[in-house]
Amino acid sequence: MRTPISTYRLQVGSIGVAEASAYAPYLAALGISDAYVSPVLRAGSDHGYDVLDPSVADDRVGGDAGFADLARRLADEGLGVLLDIVPNHMAVSPENPWWWDVLEHGRASRFATFFDITWEPPEAPELSGRLVLPVLGSSFGQEVRSSITIGVDDTRPALVARYHDRTFPIDPATYGAVEAWAEESALRGLWSAASRVPWRDGAQADERSQATAGVRTALHRIVDDPAARSALVSALGLLNGSGESAVAA
Repeated sequence: MRTPISTYRLQVGSIGVAEASAYAPYLAALGISDAYVSPVLRAGSDHGYDVLDPSVADDRVGGDAGFADLARRLADEGLGVLLDIVPNHMAVSPENPWWWDVLEHGRASRFATFFDITWEPPEAPELSGRLVLPVLGSSFGQEVRSSITIGVDDTRPALVARYHDRTFPIDPATYGAVEAWAEESALRGLWSAASRVPWRDGAQADERSQATAGVRTALHRIVDDPAARSALVSALGLLNGSGESAVAA
């Protein structure tokens, strides 16, 4: 295990990877053992702490390739790297794929233990296994009638619930509920794939992940087929009670 002896902070997001790399010989001459590198993960701001995707380096630092090059340049001078990560600043954003996975699969998510979530609140046993977010402006009944719509996110793809400027994933196991509003046989493949997704209660993360991959494949075929996509748009419009769907790419 490497033990840092002395560190020097490099605000990589501000100066860029090339300039940071150029400091390597200077830091080594100073007797620095490790470069303390500012947040490098993909974030939503210049300061870099509100991490959106913890699995990749931000474009501000040249992405994964740029950061790997910086690490090599430092290693060539005998320097190690300390990463500046503050977990409680990592954003619960739909752009964070781990958080999206938790919203989509709940306790059965592969990442359910990565977040500080009280799945068994002692003061509210009726909420056992549920994730409650304080986002509604009034009662659920009122908001679902006036402000919540079901649509499709073409980029993932996935069925989503939209509430003003917020987007939340729909549990893939429930996609079949839309079938009652559809008249197009081309959508049957989606409902069939959704029926194979285990329910959250007692479901294994791997089982849900594999079955959800099948749902994504079926939905991808639909959004790429103009006739099938039109049928899905119509079904969601009827489900929303407006005749128009909140479908957007």
